[in-house]
Parts: sequence; structure tokens; C-alpha cells
Amino acid sequence: MSILSALLRYFPYEDLRKEQKDIILTVYEALSSKRDALIEAASGVGKTIAVLTATMPFVERGHKVIYLTRTHMETDKVMEELARISRLGHSIKGLIFRGRGSLCINSMVAMLPSQLADELCNVLRSFNACEYFVSSRKEAIDVFNKGGEELKRLCLKRRLCPYELLLNALPSGNVIVMTYSYLMMSELKERVFNLVIHSSDKAPIIVLDEAHNVQELVHSVNSIRLNLNEIIHVLNQLERLYSSHSITSFKNFIRTIKNTSELLRKRRGTVPIDPMLSIDEIMNLRRLVTDALYLNMSRGGVIIRGLLCLSTLLRLLSKLFEGNYVLLLGREGAELILEVFNPNPLALRRIVNRRLSLIAMSATLSPLEFYNKILGMRSPLIKRVPSPYIQNALFIIYTELNTSFKNRKEALYVKALDLITDLDSYVPEDKSIAVFVPSYEFLRELFERGLVYKVGRRIMTDIHLSAFSSLFTTNALYVSVLGGRLSEGIDLKVSLCLIVGVPYAKPDYRLMRTLKEYSKIFPGRARKYAYVFPAIRRAIQASGRLLRCPEDRGIVIFADERYVNLLRYFPRWMIPRIKVIKSKAELLKYVSLFSY
Repeated sequence: MSILSALLRYFPYEDLRKEQKDIILTVYEALSSKRDALIEAASGVGKTIAVLTATMPFVERGHKVIYLTRTHMETDKVMEELARISRLGHSIKGLIFRGRGSLCINSMVAMLPSQLADELCNVLRSFNACEYFVSSRKEAIDVFNKGGEELKRLCLKRRLCPYELLLNALPSGNVIVMTYSYLMMSELKERVFNLVIHSSDKAPIIVLDEAHNVQELVHSVNSIRLNLNEIIHVLNQLERLYSSHSITSFKNFIRTIKNTSELLRKRRGTVPIDPMLSIDEIMNLRRLVTDALYLNMSRGGVIIRGLLCLSTLLRLLSKLFEGNYVLLLGREGAELILEVFNPNPLALRRIVNRRLSLIAMSATLSPLEFYNKILGMRSPLIKRVPSPYIQNALFIIYTELNTSFKNRKEALYVKALDLITDLDSYVPEDKSIAVFVPSYEFLRELFERGLVYKVGRRIMTDIHLSAFSSLFTTNALYVSVLGGRLSEGIDLKVSLCLIVGVPYAKPDYRLMRTLKEYSKIFPGRARKYAYVFPAIRRAIQASGRLLRCPEDRGIVIFADERYVNLLRYFPRWMIPRIKVIKSKAELLKYVSLFSY
């Protein structure tokens, strides 16, 4: 029996595409030789099931698979494929590991936003004050191969904590699916990721799905939205309970943030903030906040949201002392955002040292040498797989727009809106359109100018994701930002994909600091690696929403004249099929004559 025939025992579909065969054999060779693999495969080729198929013989030999994705929605897709493999008669203990905020059945915790829910859960667990947590330490149920909602219903009936049960079951699972946060965030890495890594005497297989996200995620540890008035109010309350120098120091720190926030009203992007605090002051204040929370709860009082916000903020600040991190302050609309930022792209190199193989895959992994270095790959096998449906699409660069920051004025937004409305009228009514723009600010400008009223299709945005099973409809206009949740890792049934602008990062302190760090590691290539390629990747990922299966047909339009000079950075399989169009009349002619 050939290697491929043996592997196809785990493949749950009747038809095996050539592209899937190439991925299966590449991954199997990498695992057999204990090497890593970099796989650049176009969206829609079936990467997930191909990689899982190749890993199954090694799972049966005792190796675990840790499968990392960007979003919870993507973890669900992995579990669906595992269920199909399982139905072939293979014993798989698959487990989706999710955060407490999305799993909690304690009504006191579940009503809070995710970050605050985690904070309150920590407090309740530390004092054994949650009945579900206490019960779960005494009783166990089968949590394998269950979706999040199914597990929550079962735990609610048995009055058990889903998160604690998953944590207890981790060492016994053989395919663990989780988001990148468990690899990037130190607390989650120590408590969850490392537990899986060391739960077997055989080294695990690490799969990084949509691995292009690693570059952005490695820089940002965490962030929090600030309500300064609420935090100051809580600090004043704490001063009545405790006499502590840490409280005074922290009030001075908040005043600094407040003064700096006034500068942000006139400046774009983010600015650095001096934390002004020692780790001892931060940890001491965290203890006071925890004591105040428990004191309030023990007296039957309501949960003080401000205390939870302060506790979350302190947890974020404690990360500053874990490495080469910078504290940044930014603004989104009326909200202030405080972020811990690491400009060094090599932070992941030693995170997954114990492994059989590291499989990194995405539709956009160029330049491969960059990912090879930042991930610390070991003699990686490299495989590029083009889209099998490339002949079904027309790719266009439209040069009548230029969305650079200096051009973002009334005339540009009007021109972009006119283009969208014209395309809306030229694409058949029974088809759907996806529009991706470079920033939330740009998107807001379009909505303020009447986007909702100027198109005939039903508009769908990121906020509709919670009910996404009902969104695969005809006559829809999906609208999101490049790099947003609708633009990556999700299936959209669209016939035209309009990419408005080049999504370059804002020219702010964050970018300048990143370029400085990259210039030390990649001399002469810092701008290309830290500025140009991330923008191209967002655009190419968004274009991948068009071709997802053999029946899909349509047009991708890159609407910005700057794409002409950026064409050399596009995937090799796409470049020969791209046509440059200069006038709207010619563009609309191609749209109207295309056979959808």
C-alpha cells in the first residue's frame, strides 16, 4: 500500500483534489522527518482537512496535535472536519479550548464583557466562591468532540464549570483546537498551552492556521478600553478603605494618561506612555483590588464594575515587565485604548521549542524567509499551492482611486461611494458583493454619506457574525475593513469582491518603533517586511472570499493606483491574470459582460 493510500483512510471526502494531495504528502514528509513546513496555499483549496489527514497516523502513535486559529469561528471548522474523520471509525479525542468569557454559565460572570468576566472569574476561583467551579473539582463528564454550546447546556444541567472541565481534560485530548491568544498571552500560555505541550512524553505537532496573522499578533499582547472617570472614582473609593502609596502613584499615572489623551485629539494614531510604576506597586494594588472585590461580595453587595476594570488594567500593566514591551495610548472615536506593544518580531522563536513539527499555512506567507526566521523554523519543507479555481475569476487593478492618507478628503469618499453604487447596479441582483476598505474611519465616512441608502442590496457587517448561518444569501453587500473578521478565514458567497485602497498601517509611533526594530533584524528590508507586506497580505486575504469552491465565479477589483507598483508582491499564481484598468467606463463594461 502506498503512503497516500494509507493516509486516505483518514480522508472523509470522496474526491481528493490535486492541491490537497500535495499538502497531505508535504505535511506527512515533514512529520516523518521531524522537519517543519511552510505551506502557502490559496483560499478554498481545503488546507484544514488535508493537514489533519496527514497528522492522523502520528496521533495514533501518541503525538498530540495543537491546532491554532485566529478566531472561534475557525476553531469550529476544525472540529467539523475532525467529526468527519471520526465517523470513518477513527478514535479522536478532539477538544475546543475557549476562554471563560465565552463558556461561563455563572450568571454573575456571564453578564460582563469578556475581559471583566475573566477578572471576576479569577477572584471567585481564588476564594472558592463559585459553586460551578467547586463542583467541577469533584465531578467530571465527557467533554470531547463537543461544541461550545453543547458543552454549556450539559454543564448547566449538571451545575458544573465548562472551563474547569476543559482544563482538566486537556492532558487526555489528542487534538486540541484553540485560538492564537493561548500562544501569545503569557498567562494563558503558562496555564493552558504549556499544559498541553508537556502532557505527553511524545512531542506535539503544532499547526498554525492562517499563519500570516502571527506577524501582527506577536506585537500586541493585550489592550483595554479606558473609562478614566470610572477608574478615578474607584481609586478614590479604595483610598477610603486602604492607606497605600500604590494608590497615590496610580492616580498620578491616570492623570498622565488624561493629559496625554488631550494630545490625541489633534494627532492620528498612538503615542507612548511612561508607566511610572514599579512591578511591586502594581502587584500590591492588584491585591488591594482583589480584597475589595471579595469584601464587597462577602457583604452581599453588587459587583463593582469599576473595580473589575481597574483589576484588568493592572493585569495588563504587569505584562510590561515580561519583555521588550512598550505602553501605547490610542483613540478609537471617543474611546481611549491602552495597549502593551512589543516591536520585536522574534518573540515567538522559542515559544514552541518542544515539537515534532511546526506546520504554518496560509494563502499569504510571502516572503517565506521572513516567516522562516520569526518562527524559528527547522529546515522547513516549502510548498506553494495555487488556487484550483483561478480560471473562474477576473482580477483587476483599477487606477482611478488613491486612498493614501493625504488624499482622505471629501472628494475621495464621494468617488469611492459612487464606485460602490455603480458596481451595485451592474452586478446581477441575485448575486452578492463584498466591499473591503482600509480602516474603520474610512468605513464610517462611507456610512455617514449614505451607503445604506444608495445600494439596493441588504448590507451585512462584522456585527452580523453571531448569526452567520443565515447570512449566506443572495443580493447582499458585505462590508468590512481589510484585516477585519469578514475579510479572513470565513466563507462568503460573493460574485464581486471590491478592495478599496491599500491598507497600510498608520504612520504613528507604533509603526516608527516597529520599523526601527525590524531594521536591526532585517537590514535594508524593514519597510518591506513591516509595512508593505502586511498591507498586501490583508488585501490578498480579502480577495480570497471570492473563490471557495469549484462553482464560484466572479471578479476581484483592487481599487487603488498604487497596486500597479505593488504587483510584484502579489502571489505568483495571481500576477499573470491581473488586468490594469484606468477608467470607470471600461471597468463597468467588464463587470457587465462577465459570465457570473
